[in-house]
Amino acid sequence: MKKDEKSCGAIILRRTANGSKEVLLIKHYFSENWGFPKGHMKENEREEETAIREVLEETRISIDITHDFRAEVFYRCGFETKKKVVFFLATNASKPVSEGVDHRVERVAWVNVKRACDKLNFQNDRDILFDAIEYLKKCKELF
Repeated sequence: MKKDEKSCGAIILRRTANGSKEVLLIKHYFSENWGFPKGHMKENEREEETAIREVLEETRISIDITHDFRAEVFYRCGFETKKKVVFFLATNASKPVSEGVDHRVERVAWVNVKRACDKLNFQNDRDILFDAIEYLKKCKELF
């Protein structure tokens, strides 16, 4: 039986006091892959609510979805599952309490945007990060 799954998450960007640009990445325990925080939607939950909840669960960071940016990624998990992930652009409203706050997350790290593309394992994640930054440039955001 084929199954469709939907998850939501966020690309969380910040500018440090010295002016460098960083993105929040996580590394799950069950893989070597670095990516953006995301997770499964609950019944009757809006996409934005899922993204905010999942980021908080995985990183203990509360976020604000700041723009109309919305990106979708599609891929397969094995032979049976088709996955759709929706990402939003967000800013952080708090600092992480500790790493590995969720049992699935091994590391939470702020990574320089230029280095993040080397750390991200999947091309679709690199593409979404690029799209988010280009979106901010078009909005004339000083990111």
